[in-house]
Amino acid sequence: NLEFSVTREVAAAGDGREETRRFVQAAGSAFLLLGAVGAALIAAAGWPLSRGLHLAAQERRLALVLFGLVGIEFLANRLTQFARAVLAGLRRFDAVNQVGIAAALLRAAGIVGLLAAGAGLAPVAAWQAAVSTAAGLAALAVVGRIAPRYGLRLGAFRWSLIRPHVSSGIAVSCALGIDAAY
Repeated sequence: NLEFSVTREVAAAGDGREETRRFVQAAGSAFLLLGAVGAALIAAAGWPLSRGLHLAAQERRLALVLFGLVGIEFLANRLTQFARAVLAGLRRFDAVNQVGIAAALLRAAGIVGLLAAGAGLAPVAAWQAAVSTAAGLAALAVVGRIAPRYGLRLGAFRWSLIRPHVSSGIAVSCALGIDAAY
């Protein structure tokens, strides 16, 4: 998959070749694009799915809010995934673990605090989305500080730079899937 391709290319580049930098920038755009499209699809799915559940009006509104929050979290997780791939390629597993541990602790403490205060599902889901967003932004900031050449930059999506990596990523994913099945 694209995450493994980013990790592999960053690890192989060592000195930060220009070709690798362009690929990582294109991959970052792809992660952002996939995250935004996925978030929009998840949020949009809330409309028909909440109607299909035959919920009361108040619960339908809650379902729509929850779908929106899950969409936000999906986008944030794609940003984290990109940053994690770059950091793993740089062999900065300490940074990957620090961001992950901090997010897990914040997530747990917030959820426990919200539930202890009697909060409902929407505040818990909002906290989850907020922590995921903060973790994604923190991971991107770490990449920007450690290796600015691989930081996420908004730009045009360039399929030509990603295409060679996607086909090999699909093959690896299939091989791992087949291997896991046996």
